[in-house]
Amino acid sequence: MFDLNLVMQIASREGWHELAVYLADSSSRREYAHFILTGEAEMEG
Repeated sequence: MFDLNLVMQIASREGWHELAVYLADSSSRREYAHFILTGEAEMEG
């Protein structure tokens, strides 16, 4: 899901506060998008 604001809202509502905090960090958003697109947990470079 690419609507990160909605993902953060749902994560907070469901009690997944660590995910909401992770996505609030702008540098984490790129890693999250990479994971959603590729399924790979780590980016190269």
